[in-house]
Amino acid sequence: MLAQLKSLSFKILLNILRASALFIFCNLFIQNVFARESMKFQIGDEVTVYSDKAYRMENVNKLVGNVVITHGEETLYGESASINLDQGIIDVEGNIRFVSELMTVYGSKLSYSLKDSKIIIDNARVISESYSLVGKRISRVAENVFIAEEAEYTTCKDCPESWSVYGKMVKINVEDYVHVKSAMIKINGVNIIYLPHLILPIKNERETGLLFPSFSLFNREGVSYQQPFFWAITKSADMTVTPSTWGQEVMDQTLNTDNSLVKKSG
Repeated sequence: MLAQLKSLSFKILLNILRASALFIFCNLFIQNVFARESMKFQIGDEVTVYSDKAYRMENVNKLVGNVVITHGEETLYGESASINLDQGIIDVEGNIRFVSELMTVYGSKLSYSLKDSKIIIDNARVISESYSLVGKRISRVAENVFIAEEAEYTTCKDCPESWSVYGKMVKINVEDYVHVKSAMIKINGVNIIYLPHLILPIKNERETGLLFPSFSLFNREGVSYQQPFFWAITKSADMTVTPSTWGQEVMDQTLNTDNSLVKKSG
């Protein structure tokens, strides 16, 4: 009889422990679900914030884990963020991704102003349909105006195998012009020409002006340089003229080729 009572008591105790463990697990699960739901909140009418965790320190909201911040048509992604409501500043760190209608920007750290939509991104890379830009720091100082420090700009899709322009300062007016100060033109990753100031168009409309030049380098002293000039005569007519300069080796190769063709035809 005593042994049966001990066995029964052990079973009752085991069932109590199981029920307690189940209660604790359910309680933690429910708390976690509500905690995750509580990480979505609004700042004004246009800003929505999502994250795994959040807490408040004085006037600053701290966000940790899978941070997503939407402001109008723009979205910020990062690993952590802090929001200063008094200053209207959002600082985001870790695997930054900023997405807008015109471009996608990647970086290591971002500061975003809710008041005027100005942005500062460290170690940034800008990708758009018409160009790409890599810089130590890129700032959006006005609508569709970006300034990059120690940056490299290009419109090619196979870079750095084709061409790019490096500059101490690169200013981009979206769908207008690119201004590069202390510009170094690179072909296949090799520095070719230095220019104190360079202006490149990034418009969709045709416009008369110089196109990007082409270079050829040979083993010895042979160098060729071609500078296309585009003339938009009318809305439906245009012409491209390409003045060219060749080194002696290139000239010799051209003459030899022409002479061979003459002999074969004779």
